Amino acid sequence: VGHLRSTIPPTSGPSWSSFVTGMNPGKTGIYDFLYRREGTYSFPPVNASQRGGTSMWRYLSDAGHQVGVLNIPMSYPVERVNGFMVSGWLTPYAASDYIFPAELAAELEREVGNYRIYPTETFTEGRKESFLKATYDLLEMRTRTAVYLADSKPWDVFMAVFFDTDRFLHQMWHYLVPDHPWRTDSEDKEGVVRDYFQKVDESIARLLQSADEDTLVIILSDHGMGQANNFIVLNNWLLEAGLLRLKRDPWTRFKELMFRNGFTLRNIHQLADRLGLAQQAEYVAGYFVDHLLKLAFLSFLDVDWGRSKAYSFGRHLGSVYVNLKGREPQGIVEPGAEYEAVRDEIERLALDFREPQTGRRLIGQVLRREEIYSGPYADRAPDLILLPKEPSDIFFGLADFGHRDTVATVYRYSGMHRDYGM
Repeated sequence: VGHLRSTIPPTSGPSWSSFVTGMNPGKTGIYDFLYRREGTYSFPPVNASQRGGTSMWRYLSDAGHQVGVLNIPMSYPVERVNGFMVSGWLTPYAASDYIFPAELAAELEREVGNYRIYPTETFTEGRKESFLKATYDLLEMRTRTAVYLADSKPWDVFMAVFFDTDRFLHQMWHYLVPDHPWRTDSEDKEGVVRDYFQKVDESIARLLQSADEDTLVIILSDHGMGQANNFIVLNNWLLEAGLLRLKRDPWTRFKELMFRNGFTLRNIHQLADRLGLAQQAEYVAGYFVDHLLKLAFLSFLDVDWGRSKAYSFGRHLGSVYVNLKGREPQGIVEPGAEYEAVRDEIERLALDFREPQTGRRLIGQVLRREEIYSGPYADRAPDLILLPKEPSDIFFGLADFGHRDTVATVYRYSGMHRDYGM
C-alpha cells in the first residue's frame, strides 16, 4: 500500500478530474464542487463539460480499446465511448442521460433493478438503522451492477468507484472516536464502521472474480479521511474584517437580522433532520437549488460588490477570491499593485484569525494560486488558499453564509477529507 497525495483541495471534484486526465487543476479548471458562472456571482455545480484535458477513456477508446466506466465522480455528461459508461456523483439529480449507450439503462433495470446514483438516507442517530440498511442496499446494488457489467460486457479496461465509502465515513467518523464533539457516550462503536468496510472488502472480492490472472488490478482512493470538529464560515470572517460588505437596503437588513437570529441553512437542515425530511437534502439542496437558497437566506445576492474586496466559496480548504476588476462582473480591485496589496492584507489577517471562544490561531498556512497551479485555467483558481492549523477544522463554503457563527461545531459530517489517500 502506498500513500497517494491528493489534489489541493483534497475533494472529489478536482481529485477525480486529475485522476482521469493526469493533469493538475490548473489544466482541468476544476477546483471544487462549484464554479463561478462567467459574468455572475452565481455558483452552480461543476460537471465534466467544464473540465479541460482528455479523459483516459477517450484516449483508450480512440486507440481501439474497449472501456467500461461505472460511477466515477465528475464523469457527467457521459461520453460516447468504445464500450459503456455510467456517470457518478455530481450528475444532475433527476438526469436520465447518465448512461451510454442509452439502452443500457433498461438492461440494468431488468438485470440489477432500481439502479441509482445517489443514496436515499442521511445519518441521524434516530434513523441509524434505516441509514445503515439503505447504505448496505446501495453497496449491494452497486456491487451487482459492477459484477454484471464486468461479466457480461467486453472490456480491456474497467473502472468502478464505490463512492459511498466516502459518505459513510463523513457521517459515521464519530463512531471511531470516543471523544468526538458529537459523542454523548463512551460506548465502543467502531464495529459499526468496520462491519461496513468488511462488506466493501467482500464486494471487491466479488468483482475481482471477473478478472483473470493477466489482469492488472489497482485499488485507490482519491483522498483520505479524518476527524472533523469545527466548521469555519469564511464569508462571516470576511464580513467581520470589512473585506466583504452587505447592501444597506431594508430587505438586506431584514435578511441580516433573520440571519443573526438563526434563520440559516444550518438550522433549517437541523430542523429537517429532526422532522425526518432530510434524507436526500445534502444532494438535492446542497448542489442543485442554489438560487432558491440564495433568495431565502442571507447570500451573495445581498452583497454590495461595489464595496467588497474579497469573497469565498468552496468546501474543505479556505478558498478566497479577490473581487478583481476585469474578472469579476463588479470587481473593484485593480490588477497589479492593488491586487497584491489586498492579498497581502488577507494573508496578514488570516494568520492572526482566532477562534472567538479560545483565542487559538485557526490558520496554519496561506498559499497563493501561482504556488500550486499551472496551466490554461490557472486564472479560475482561488487567489489565496487558507490551510487550517488543525486538520479537524473544515471550511464550510457550499452556502454563502451557512451559519451565523464564524466557527461552530460540525453538523451533518463528523469526518472530513485528508491529503493522503492510498
